[in-house]
Amino acid sequence: MVTQHESDTGSLAPPETPKIRTRRSRKRKLLYAFLSLVALALVLIIGVVGYFVVQEHRSPSGKVYVQTDQGKVQLQVVQTVVVPPTPPAAGLDLSVPAPPTQLKIPSIGLNVPVFLMNSDLPKTAVAGWLYGSAMPGTKGNTVFYGARAGSSEIFQHLDQLKSGDSIFVGTGKVGYVYHVTSIREVPASDTQLLLPTNDSQVTLITDAGQWDSASGGYTKRLIVRGNYVSAGS
Repeated sequence: MVTQHESDTGSLAPPETPKIRTRRSRKRKLLYAFLSLVALALVLIIGVVGYFVVQEHRSPSGKVYVQTDQGKVQLQVVQTVVVPPTPPAAGLDLSVPAPPTQLKIPSIGLNVPVFLMNSDLPKTAVAGWLYGSAMPGTKGNTVFYGARAGSSEIFQHLDQLKSGDSIFVGTGKVGYVYHVTSIREVPASDTQLLLPTNDSQVTLITDAGQWDSASGGYTKRLIVRGNYVSAGS
């Protein structure tokens, strides 16, 4: 009589039945569902964190303030459209202001995208439009910051600008033109330059002076200001 012996490596594996295969398939589905929930939770967490980062320098009511010698001053995104000294091209609609998307200064070879900026300075080579400052082509002060050195530098040649040089601020369909009126250095603590203005102006800000290790920043700011002169497509 012939008998079946176990192999030297152990007992024979039981055959896989449909019931076992069903259990394995169910486990895989549960695992996929769990991983999907984890991924969704991560996306929600990132979105919430991003929202509060944007809100960092705003009050609970969504208002923005600048601390000055005279106390807190509220910044508001002005939408009062200003007619430029040079009449715009026929058919160009300036009635609906829009946020800036591009900053160009031909005399120093600058052409960069613009992103909204609150308390965090740009970490890439872009111009930061200060949240709460005016939209281009409206009554008020449109403020941009750009780094002067490092991997995010864009304003390394800002000190080469001269009175009358053109600054172009694009909003997609409309380009607003400003002419430089002043270039000066101010103490880094001077916040007056961020305040609203009666006319339509642009203010460009970058670092100047010496690096101060104690404060973790530069001692001065280079400020370029320009007046609104025309608009085009």
